[in-house]
Amino acid sequence: MKGKLVKFVIPGVVVVGLMLFVTTYKFGMLEAMIGDMEAPAEEVAVVAPAAPAYVEIDTLSIPILVNGEMVNRVDLTLQLDVAEADVALVKTQLPRIRDAYMTDLHEYLPKHMNGRKHPDLFVLKDHLVFISKKLAGGKINDVVIKGAFNR
Repeated sequence: MKGKLVKFVIPGVVVVGLMLFVTTYKFGMLEAMIGDMEAPAEEVAVVAPAAPAYVEIDTLSIPILVNGEMVNRVDLTLQLDVAEADVALVKTQLPRIRDAYMTDLHEYLPKHMNGRKHPDLFVLKDHLVFISKKLAGGKINDVVIKGAFNR
């Protein structure tokens, strides 16, 4: 008797339960029953990112010196990507930022250009961003290299 119960009754109950579930789902009754239990949807405020503002830097001319002799010169035209609220602050710091770039690149570029005809702009950009983050305390988001010329 116990074997017949396990073979026929339990699978029958499972099949009938599945049929009820499918029927209520198909005719939308399940959604009506569950819909009352769902929490009301909360409104989510979408905050648009601030539009970038750019601060221009005058062209930097960095001589490439080897053994005290100028073998090349790199001219860089740069823009600093800053938040709109920080434009005035960054503009007041431009002489300090420009001086830091010139001082660092005067030493960095000869090593970087060793065996190259042109600077690697991706590496150079990363280097300038690193310097900028240290200088401006996070006020400069990115450095855009608008032009790089060898002379």
